[in-house]
Amino acid sequence: MNSSTLFRQRGFTLTEALVAFAVTATGLIAVASFEAGLFSSSAHSKARTEALSLAQQKIEQFRDYTLASEDSFIDENGDGVMDADGTYSDDPINGQNAQFTRSWELTTNSRGKQIDVTVSWKDSANKTQSVMLGAEVNWTSPRAGVDQIASLADAMVPSPTGRAEIGDGTLSDYPSDEVTRISGPGEDGLSTYSHDEDVFLVDSSGKILLTLLDACSSATGSCKDFVKISGTVYVDRTNTSQEAEDIRVVAADAAHCQRWVPTGTLANPPSTATGNYRYYNYTCYLGGGWHGNIGFVTTAGLRQRDKVCQGDPTSTNTWEQPVIALRRAYRGMIYTTDGEEIKYRSHGIKDGAVLTGQDFVFTELAPDKTEGTYCVGSNAPMTRTDSASGTLFRDVPTDFVCLNADDNGDSVPDYLDGFDTARYEADAYCPYDPTDPPVKNHEISGTISVLSVTTLDLGGFSIVTSDGPNNCSWVSPFAAITGGYSATYVCDVYDWGSGWTGSVEVRPGSSGVSCPTSPASYSSLKSDRTLDFACESLDGQ
Repeated sequence: MNSSTLFRQRGFTLTEALVAFAVTATGLIAVASFEAGLFSSSAHSKARTEALSLAQQKIEQFRDYTLASEDSFIDENGDGVMDADGTYSDDPINGQNAQFTRSWELTTNSRGKQIDVTVSWKDSANKTQSVMLGAEVNWTSPRAGVDQIASLADAMVPSPTGRAEIGDGTLSDYPSDEVTRISGPGEDGLSTYSHDEDVFLVDSSGKILLTLLDACSSATGSCKDFVKISGTVYVDRTNTSQEAEDIRVVAADAAHCQRWVPTGTLANPPSTATGNYRYYNYTCYLGGGWHGNIGFVTTAGLRQRDKVCQGDPTSTNTWEQPVIALRRAYRGMIYTTDGEEIKYRSHGIKDGAVLTGQDFVFTELAPDKTEGTYCVGSNAPMTRTDSASGTLFRDVPTDFVCLNADDNGDSVPDYLDGFDTARYEADAYCPYDPTDPPVKNHEISGTISVLSVTTLDLGGFSIVTSDGPNNCSWVSPFAAITGGYSATYVCDVYDWGSGWTGSVEVRPGSSGVSCPTSPASYSSLKSDRTLDFACESLDGQ
């Protein structure tokens, strides 16, 4: 083999060069494709991360809201009432990696609201991508934690639990010369004592049941008393198999409810004349500042057929008539005004307040019988023979007691705890039950005209809705016009999500006037309405 042959063997043929080029090109294409895919994946990942952040941001905004007893609501449109269940959306959001669309769905449950937030966007291939986050938001007063901390330094801080604390120990734990009887024992067997600046609720054995810390003033020698809410529990013997001694009255938070009977024992309590009802009395002791519920537990546990009737079966007022509920709620309402917007919050009961006549009728009805109409009628739980056509339960409250009530007619709430008057106001009524706040409110307004050619005294005129007597007001009182008199009014009605159903009624009082167009009824009202009433003098003049 010569040198020229060796030289030729070290070179490349054209075919070999083409093969090498093809291999290199394929590799470069694969790298480029990988880099493009990597870039696309990175862009999608960044957009998804940003979308998740936007969804979480909306959920956190909802967590900042409170409901019912506080100063703000889930109120996206700023109308001052809670948003209804449904789907809502933002304007498009220009993000760093895409333009996003964010929507959310609200669904009410027994604990608060379920919130499902969806954020969507178009990817580089113009395909819609989306992420969804869900959360259940339960509302708690934002001041509750502060109250708990503050109570370590100041036991008189008002809170929904009130200013009472569960008692500890017995009266014999204190030297006898350091305790002073304030009252008792009462018919329920309980007494109150003071020690230093504290007040004790004590049973017949000397056990301390409740304590009011710092309730006595050394300067004046006076002590604040416990709140007392009392009434009678009637057990409908015609229907129920529950025994009276097995039905216990309980109150929310720091409270003690004492059962007692005027004769007999709880195991064999007194009966009404023909045995329709067995009954016992109760008193629930609480601290000032409390607002909450009083209800029932039973030894065997509550069943679907266990029902409690409340309300006045003799009343013609819709808002006073019987309802079925296992608890009665006690709330006051104070409010702030921002322009035309009014925001309500719940408020507690004042020190030493006494509420009597808070009766209940415990019965059994079929599980599907949940309306108050089943409490009245022929041989019904509240209108049996011994009820004297229901008069035994006259003036019994329904399942909500407004602590703003004005029993002495001075236009000032009688049972409401003190509050910061520089920040809040209070009327002598509650516009609605704050345990079940409405979704929206509407206005019904118009003119009331009275046809008459004689002088009339129309000072007794009033206008009410089926929700209550205080939701209507006069825009302008009655004034003489040609052929009679005219006044204008406005009523607030409340919508719990499916529209307002109820009636508006003109009540002429003793003015000698008839209003044939009253009452006016509505079903599922979902907007403001104008409603005029035409009245005339009864003597036809």
